[in-house]
Amino acid sequence: MQELKNLVVFTTVTELHSFSKAADKLFLTKSAISKIIFKLEQDLKVTLFHRTTRELALTNEGAIFYEYSKKAIRELNIAKELIHNHQQKIVGTVKISVPVILGKNYISPLLRNLLKEQPELVLYTSFNDKFIDFNQEDIDIAVRTGHILPNSNLSYCKIGNHKMIVCGSQKYFENKGIPMSLDDLQDHDALIYVRDGFIHSWKFLDGQSNIMEIHPKSRFITDNSEVIFESVLAGEGLGWLPSWLAQPYIEKGLLKEVLHTYPSLNFPIHIVWKKSNFLPSRIRLVIDTLKSAHFSYFK
Repeated sequence: MQELKNLVVFTTVTELHSFSKAADKLFLTKSAISKIIFKLEQDLKVTLFHRTTRELALTNEGAIFYEYSKKAIRELNIAKELIHNHQQKIVGTVKISVPVILGKNYISPLLRNLLKEQPELVLYTSFNDKFIDFNQEDIDIAVRTGHILPNSNLSYCKIGNHKMIVCGSQKYFENKGIPMSLDDLQDHDALIYVRDGFIHSWKFLDGQSNIMEIHPKSRFITDNSEVIFESVLAGEGLGWLPSWLAQPYIEKGLLKEVLHTYPSLNFPIHIVWKKSNFLPSRIRLVIDTLKSAHFSYFK
């Protein structure tokens, strides 16, 4: 731990631009500060500071060492907090919003297991696919698919990819045939998803990785992704489905992927939460639980 204490001394000197001010802040003597910096320079075999009578400035090597020292100190503080939280009871309510199918199939089992481990934790979970405005809604954490728009008030972490593929059931293909090209989709029944009043097109990549947006013919449009999936399984139409949802049913022979020659886009899956200098331990625990999960189909 002494090495980490030395890093604290080094970063404090750097930020205050003074041995004397660092000594006052850390309740050490100026001589002790000088000895620690000298030892660091000896160990690293570099000069960390340009020293003059008027100023104290980092060398190039010192600047590099400062960035990594800050990271090391930050990681240590996080580790201490996690250990402290682990030793304490987690008490209180965390409000979470998760997508309907992703939440039901993958996130809900994780949260239920977490509740078994934390008997005084309460999880208020909303299953919906709508856009979440953290300024307007009382939500602590959201899991969402798609790209996140820059927002200085939010923190987020990617936990996987959400690849979309076109699928249908054997029953459907026996009645309608198999589409071989994107143009063929106009002769098929597509099941289309709408969110917040916006009808989602089906997006593919051409040979030059340009995005092609397709608006298939559809007589069934809904804002419920679970209904679309059930309708595809029932042979009522083609669906543009997440690969992680369709793959287990493809492996069982219940669904078949088509239009393989037209690569689909990958959409990231993120955990999103309000940015804060200090997160309550109950919220941090839920975030860490979701971040540590490894879903086999999220590639």
